[in-house]
Amino acid sequence: MSNPVPAQGGMPVNGDRDCREIAFGIQASPAQLVWAALLLGAAVRLAVAAVLGLGVDESYTVANARSLQWSYYDHPPLSFWIVHATVWLTGSEANPVVRLPFIALFVLTGWLLYRLGSVLFSPWAGAWAAVLANLAPIYTIAFGGWILPDGPLLAAMLASALCLVGLLQAGKDCRPARRWALALGAGLFLGLACLAKYHGFLFGAGIALFLATSPRHRYWLVRPETWAAGLVALAVFSPVLIWNAQNEWISIAFQAGRAAAREEPKPQQALVAVLGQILYLGPWIWLPLVWAVARSVAAGPRDNGAWFLFWAGLLPILIFTLTPLWGSRGLPHWQAPGYIFWLPLLGRAMTAWWPAAPAPARRGARWWLGLSAAALLLAVPVLASHAATGWAGRAFPALFAKGDPTHEGLDWTDLHDWLAARGDLDRPDLFVGVWHWIDAGKVDAALGGRLPVAVLTSDPRNFAFQHDLSDFSGRDAILVGRERTERGWVDRYRPHFREIEPLGEICVGRAGHCEVPLKAYLGRGYMGDFQLPFGPSAATGSR
Repeated sequence: MSNPVPAQGGMPVNGDRDCREIAFGIQASPAQLVWAALLLGAAVRLAVAAVLGLGVDESYTVANARSLQWSYYDHPPLSFWIVHATVWLTGSEANPVVRLPFIALFVLTGWLLYRLGSVLFSPWAGAWAAVLANLAPIYTIAFGGWILPDGPLLAAMLASALCLVGLLQAGKDCRPARRWALALGAGLFLGLACLAKYHGFLFGAGIALFLATSPRHRYWLVRPETWAAGLVALAVFSPVLIWNAQNEWISIAFQAGRAAAREEPKPQQALVAVLGQILYLGPWIWLPLVWAVARSVAAGPRDNGAWFLFWAGLLPILIFTLTPLWGSRGLPHWQAPGYIFWLPLLGRAMTAWWPAAPAPARRGARWWLGLSAAALLLAVPVLASHAATGWAGRAFPALFAKGDPTHEGLDWTDLHDWLAARGDLDRPDLFVGVWHWIDAGKVDAALGGRLPVAVLTSDPRNFAFQHDLSDFSGRDAILVGRERTERGWVDRYRPHFREIEPLGEICVGRAGHCEVPLKAYLGRGYMGDFQLPFGPSAATGSR
């Protein structure tokens, strides 16, 4: 793979030390611009991590990561393993501590994105791609600082892509040691991507489609290095296969079931998926990005770098945009791992256009980037302060008439304190029963593993593999839940306990205000007969 010819009106490939004016007379090289963006972004994320509670997925991951497994129900194990290793090394489950590896991974992701754009196009194309990633809300806020599988996924995919680009540029006639090292490195990082999230397979399939559609590189499909890379990726991914084989392929079936056809097509769901992508990436980035991609791939395989990036990112965007037509509505962030590969195409367009454009247009571009950064820097403290204190709900109650989504980011430490005051946290004959897996994540994360937490419902997610409910036979249980989760949930537990009595209400508070009211009950004498749909408690009696 050779560096493609710059876009019309572009400049030759620039060096890493090519300094240009960024704004207000400030000169910077591509590497300096990248490091400034990455370090500033990391500092903001660390500050937010210190004040923001864990989200739903984060609490769930921290809770389930205490149990080291080959894999997990919702996702492959890499993000769980990272949290487990972090807690083991530090002895702390404090929010900033468990988030720190994911913040560091996004710094690595930004640098790898810069290198990928540099190798394919120019250092400035890579630099602008890294800057744009730090201006897109989905990357800089969620993937860049939260405990999500997408953090290690992005870093691993970009590392694999860099190895592949090095291999394709070197060709089959380069030194065998270098050729095999690049191929096996690509396979290793592809395996890690799959070990982080099943999206890794879509990246691998996209690379195969690139090879199949690029006449210059098609021969790699039959090269031994390619097949060896695939075997390495499969070996790295093998813990997921082992776990699924032991558990009736339940994780793979769960994810595949989201794409299964359920009813007549619903184009409005696909439209919502597109609008969600625009919002998550930021309209100021999505619109020029789509324009840059369409313009770049018009030349087809002749533009090798653009063709590679197009196929590397296409499948998650295409599949998770079309799936809502007939299956699950999905979530807008499912497409985001694909868009990361398209950012260097916008970076290349900016590099080619910036120096050739008239002065007013350059000023307009600076205003575009400046306002994008300002909007994000303003939005982050506003949202973080509301999430920490709830001030916006009291100042503008109409905005949250249908609920405040930041409630899901509250840590349920009030429940911990309530149980501690009762003297329940050290009782060996007690467990906590929860109706919904989302609430169970919040409960378990707040309790820090002091009491076992069981999800007593037909959808327990990975909590089904944390405990064998028959081991709790004869114990008492603190039953905790939100009435909005499902009315009458406690009545469904009465056949499984000798008796159940109310204990009162606990309020998860924020800045002195009750935000999430919980109801608590004491279940005496658990019968040990609640049957879960899977896991070790799947055949312990009748539900």
